[in-house]
Amino acid sequence: MRNPRTVAGAAVLALLVAVSLVLLGREGAHEEAPAVAGPAPSVPAPRAVSAVATASQDASPTLPATGAPQQVLQDMEENVRVMAQERLSSMEPARPAENVGRFKRENVEQVRDAFREMLAYQGLFNSRRERKRLAAEVLDNPEGRDIAAQTLSDPAFAKQAFGEFQAEARYFAVEVVREATRRGDDALALSVVSGLTSELAAARGELDRGRTQDLQDLLRTFAEVKGPGAFQSRQQLAEQLGYSRNLPFEIRKIYIDSLVSGFWVTTDIEEAKRVAMLAVGG
Repeated sequence: MRNPRTVAGAAVLALLVAVSLVLLGREGAHEEAPAVAGPAPSVPAPRAVSAVATASQDASPTLPATGAPQQVLQDMEENVRVMAQERLSSMEPARPAENVGRFKRENVEQVRDAFREMLAYQGLFNSRRERKRLAAEVLDNPEGRDIAAQTLSDPAFAKQAFGEFQAEARYFAVEVVREATRRGDDALALSVVSGLTSELAAARGELDRGRTQDLQDLLRTFAEVKGPGAFQSRQQLAEQLGYSRNLPFEIRKIYIDSLVSGFWVTTDIEEAKRVAMLAVGG
């Protein structure tokens, strides 16, 4: 099966490329637009995506609010739970976490198990709710917040702690950042995004595809949760995320694309473009 990362449809990607070039304007119009980063290393579950305004959301269906007997809904829930458990049991056995630095081994293993369960629910009708529940469990872990941050900030740690599961771990760590932001903890996203931006800006040659995807996911998620209003009322929010006009063109473009995509979930495309431009000081 395919990578679980959100990958927008071709029409959305083409539009966002055009939007970012327009918003970057005269200073970047003469530069060649970089290729849109592909997905991270192959992982065993897909993530369905709408190719319209909900491009940044998981498009798995949700339970109807009304119209179905409670027993039917309960039966659906139970069937999905059984299916997720079957998926979980069919995965490669989880190896014990080793070389986890300052973190307690049992805490890293609890975070790993939560990420594996997120993967087991991937694509099922209640996957959003289950990811939210499991992300909350990670944040309730005494070291969970820091483990998620380290997973996104340090590829070597992600590899040491999660082994071949490191790509999925990074992807689902973004869900932990999303939940923290929902709870009002902006500091986690601001720290991780600004650090990752600095890492990519300092890199030589072509940007790492996996790390680029991490940045896109984090920025889009933060913009989606906070909404356009937060960026209009906090003029320096993009700078706190690490944005600067001195960044390489391709990284500034990632900011534009990702902010537009996140805002587009809750507003129309023209307003999303306008607020993205405002956010980066254009």
